[in-house]
Amino acid sequence: MRFILIICTIWATWGCQSPPSQLSEDVRLEPSSPDAPSYSSNAPYQTYRVTYVGHSTDAPADVAPERTIQEESTTIRTDHQRSEQRPDERRPLALREAIQLALQSSDVIRTLSGDTVVSASTTAYAPGIAGQRIVVEEAEFDPTVEVNASGRRYDEPTDTADPLRQSRGLVRDESDFIARLSKRWEPGTVTSLAYEPPLGYLYRPDPSQNSFNPRIGAAVVAEARQPLLRGAGSDANTAPIQIAQLQADQSAWDVKGELLAELRSIEETYWRLQAARVSADALDRMLPLLDEAVRIEKLLFQAERVTTAEVARVQLQRREFLQQRIRAGANIRESENLLRTLVGLPLDDGQQLIPVDRPEEQHQPPTLDECLSLALSNRPDVLQQRLQVRVREIESDLARNQQRPQFDLTALYRLSGISDEFQDALDQIGQAQYASWSAGFLFSVPLGNRAAIAKRRAAEQQLAKERALLQQQVQNVSTELANILNDMAATWAEYEQSIKQVSEGEDWVQTARLRFNSPPPAGDQGGWLIVALNDYQLALRSNIEALTNSAQLLARYNALLARLHEAQGTLLDRRLVQLDRDPVAETQSHWDEWLHQPSGVGHSQPQALGPAANRHTSTPLQPSP
Repeated sequence: MRFILIICTIWATWGCQSPPSQLSEDVRLEPSSPDAPSYSSNAPYQTYRVTYVGHSTDAPADVAPERTIQEESTTIRTDHQRSEQRPDERRPLALREAIQLALQSSDVIRTLSGDTVVSASTTAYAPGIAGQRIVVEEAEFDPTVEVNASGRRYDEPTDTADPLRQSRGLVRDESDFIARLSKRWEPGTVTSLAYEPPLGYLYRPDPSQNSFNPRIGAAVVAEARQPLLRGAGSDANTAPIQIAQLQADQSAWDVKGELLAELRSIEETYWRLQAARVSADALDRMLPLLDEAVRIEKLLFQAERVTTAEVARVQLQRREFLQQRIRAGANIRESENLLRTLVGLPLDDGQQLIPVDRPEEQHQPPTLDECLSLALSNRPDVLQQRLQVRVREIESDLARNQQRPQFDLTALYRLSGISDEFQDALDQIGQAQYASWSAGFLFSVPLGNRAAIAKRRAAEQQLAKERALLQQQVQNVSTELANILNDMAATWAEYEQSIKQVSEGEDWVQTARLRFNSPPPAGDQGGWLIVALNDYQLALRSNIEALTNSAQLLARYNALLARLHEAQGTLLDRRLVQLDRDPVAETQSHWDEWLHQPSGVGHSQPQALGPAANRHTSTPLQPSP
């Protein structure tokens, strides 16, 4: 009779449990952050915080241990949460804010390599450094001024061995002054205008005094040299400037490529952190249900309906979930540390980063041709290779020019004057009393000209190599884009299935919980409680796996979306980031000048990225002071 009374008491306790459509009465679900967006109730990425409000039914004094199961579980979770982060200092973080924080310290670009943050080999200073090479090459055509002035005194004895007859036979002062203005022109012409007397003072014999009579000489010389073969033409002489311009633009492309990788790394880590928090919150939602199952099993043990092995089994399952929650907390800290390093925040500032942006939940994949067209016009490595082909074309043209013989025309015109007075000498120059001129040519070629021929052949082979690399680069990009699109389609299909799994898992948990909490009157026969407990625990585990898998798949899809825009070279425009002296605009402005000669694959006019008005938020990339 006493046994029957205990059974009736247990059934009455089960009947007081909450209905299947609600969670246990000791749990209240609240939004994880007041700043978080309001999501639908069936969204798998929904995040919550578990708040304990006590129990409506207390366990008997002789059944409950010194600490209840809920208190023990709460203590375990609170201890590891306290070591994980400070729950009272939450910082909502939008993806746009994370990007802005990273760009504020853009002098060093950070990217994600696996689970490690690495610094890019290039920095924001690289384009400025490369731009100075253009100035160096342009300076070759700057005028040059040369001034040379000197003075001398001669004091020598007479040419005699008799000391009595020695005297100062040669005492004189001399001075020289030369001034020249020269310039090299783009066609290869070299011109100069100089005041170039042979000497400031000339000494001629004076028969009356048996000594030298000083005279002042003056001369103005105009000279020109024009190459006709080697070094002739503006293309040959401005080739170093064009190469420097292309290489400077390639440096800007290096920076933009690394910046694309940085933004992609930030997005990947951002969605990874959000998925980790969803997984942890899902575990927090399920742990109270397991606590409730342990409490019921202990009541059944007191009623002698289950053995200690069954109680230990449910406690073991609860501890496994607690271990998963601890690992989920570690994953949150790892993702948060990576994100902090990428955006330039300190690792320990007493705040926890809460992603608040909603992941992309629409699948509208572009075609491969559309992606490839954008990549050929905007992707840094493709445009760098196209510019490298142009550099090799210029070098090949220059090598062919250097193979020619040297054949230069020369011309000289001189106005001279000489007198006892400096002004008289200059007057003679002004009146052109003494004018001289000369004209001629210079021809020079090495016998066999083997060095120049070898250099030309090497330049042609380099050009063929770069064209082959460009063709292969286009093929590689096409394959990469196709794989990303394929992976996105598969990930989205998996995500759609995971949404259904989450919904089905929640129904399974509710049904299994109802069966476990309220078994039929004959449920104690044939091991019904064990079967119900196994089904309940399996439902909880499957629901946790479905929620975690759904969050991870959605994070992976958004990371692939960022990788697709990186592969197209459009990620900066997608995130409304615009660079000062964007190499896209620079290349488009010089397209006809730099790429006027087709060089194989990918030499079509680049497509515009859209009106500048669409980029209403501009974030310049400049080195921080």
